[in-house]
Formats: sequence, structure tokens, C-alpha cells
Amino acid sequence: MLFPICTTAKPLKHAAKNEADIAVALINILTDSKCNAPINLQVSSKQVNGTITNTTPAGTDSGQYVRYLEKMTKALNGTVGENELKFLPFHSVPTNVSLMVDRILYDLVPDNNAALDIAVQEQFMK
Repeated sequence: MLFPICTTAKPLKHAAKNEADIAVALINILTDSKCNAPINLQVSSKQVNGTITNTTPAGTDSGQYVRYLEKMTKALNGTVGENELKFLPFHSVPTNVSLMVDRILYDLVPDNNAALDIAVQEQFMK
């Protein structure tokens, strides 16, 4: 899986159309870049906050796309329109974790590990 970080949590105005447009833009970028990995990424978004996720085909390592992440982000921002939402560079979803939490505002995440550990324990270990 690949995901970009959105600088503002707000819904996409036309999620289904945006997903299709983003998929086409990413296919075009990967094709133009002569990407050897599969180019048929599944694009999905969360209506609530505008989060975009790109799922790679089964058995495909998302690391194969690392060299294209900057171009993919530029295509994403060009498709959605930076005036609506602005996305930071795509990242691979970590595979060495047993829990992934979605929909946490970055402003609410403590900036040091000790405070983060306490916050996680308070919220999830009740």
C-alpha cells in the first residue's frame, strides 16, 4: 500500500470521480516513467477526511514504486487540485507493525516517544 499524507483533513468534494481521475493520472505517470512494476494501483479515499490509499496488486512489493513517489504525488496534487487539498509525498505503509491507526490528526500526536506511549496506552489499552 502507498499513501500520501494530506495537510488538511477534509473530504473530497467528488470522491468517486477523484478516485478515477487519480488512478488514470498515476497510470500515466508510471507508464511515462517506464515503471516495470504493475501500474494498476487501486485508488480509494475516505470520504470523511480525504485520505487517499493506493493498494498495489497482490504479491507486488510497494517498494518497487519508491523512485516514482515524487512524480506520483505531483500527479495526485494536480488531479485533486492543491487549492482543495494538498498532499505530501507518498509513503509505503510499514509492514513491520502489528497495528495501524487511521484518522489521527497530526496536531494531536505528541512530539516525543514517552508522551506518545502514554497517549496510546490511555486511548487503546483501557
